[in-house]
Amino acid sequence: AGLAPKGGGRRPCAMPKQCATCGKEGAENKCPCKTAFYCDEACQRESWSVHRKKCTWDMARKVDKDRTKLGRDNPFVGLACLNLGSTLREQRRLPEAEEWLLEGLRIFLLEGGEQSP
Repeated sequence: AGLAPKGGGRRPCAMPKQCATCGKEGAENKCPCKTAFYCDEACQRESWSVHRKKCTWDMARKVDKDRTKLGRDNPFVGLACLNLGSTLREQRRLPEAEEWLLEGLRIFLLEGGEQSP
């Protein structure tokens, strides 16, 4: 069971089909986060260390792994949800951002001894 929010609403890459590494037009390889295209695997590997910091697909995978390893309501999971929500907000993917931010808030409210919203 993946943690991807149900709403979808992903926005297309700002410069469709332009390689995020070399700038070459007609790039066909797309990151699963749908915000970057690459002309080949070499360009994708070259950019990965930079792209992964804002790759919402990779961030959601990490949240899923942390939930399995640490538990659904672990504060580290809450922090990861907040970080993912903030990144989505920066990308103007607001419905998805809201869902992740609310999940992070829910976890932190539980940790503080209050009831879940």
